[in-house]
Amino acid sequence: MKTTEAARKWLGRNPDAVLLVDEARDHITTIFGDGHELSLEDFNYTGEFGSKRYYLVIKVRPHGFHDMLPLDLLHKLDKEWWLDNLHRAGGRLSITVQVQEDD
Repeated sequence: MKTTEAARKWLGRNPDAVLLVDEARDHITTIFGDGHELSLEDFNYTGEFGSKRYYLVIKVRPHGFHDMLPLDLLHKLDKEWWLDNLHRAGGRLSITVQVQEDD
């Protein structure tokens, strides 16, 4: 998984976040299959208390989805796991999907 420097530092200071990201990766693979890339990126947001936000980005190609579209799979992830666990991120982590163009 690709990780930005700021996201690596955040994980280094937050062992619980490491566990959460590892669990998320497992659930994402179960729902999205193997045809995706995953990255953990920081987002330049300084909201309440100046806290940074991070995104676990599921990068997919537009082809290869026969039964469900990528956003439908993201909603499935939300329903089956993320909504019950997002409190563990303390408001600092979101999961999103990014459809990448074919080369």
